[in-house]
Amino acid sequence: MNEYLEKAKLVIADQESRSQAIDACGLSRHEFDSLRREIEQKEKRIRFLETRAEQMSMMHEQECRLMTTAWHKTASDLIAFQRGTDSLTDSSRERGFLSQHRDPHLHFREPDYPHANYHHGAFDGM
Repeated sequence: MNEYLEKAKLVIADQESRSQAIDACGLSRHEFDSLRREIEQKEKRIRFLETRAEQMSMMHEQECRLMTTAWHKTASDLIAFQRGTDSLTDSSRERGFLSQHRDPHLHFREPDYPHANYHHGAFDGM
């Protein structure tokens, strides 16, 4: 029981010394506690903002990687497309004259003769 009383006296003496230190600064206990809570809230806000800034930085890095990947894919698709069209034109050059003209998109067109009214051996309008 004696130890308990000694500890209680130490706690009371400690609180009195804190109170006297606060009184020396001109702050009441209430003002001091209010300032301490405000500082704790601001420190909590700072920790939150630091965490948020780190998250935003990681998100920015990920977005940059995604944009770079998309850009490289688009460029490689364009190169592949160009190579594909080049190979198509190369393959049409390699085919013979007749096989090129057998394509369905090529239709027979009557040649332009000096006598445009001439059809199958007969003249129209004469």
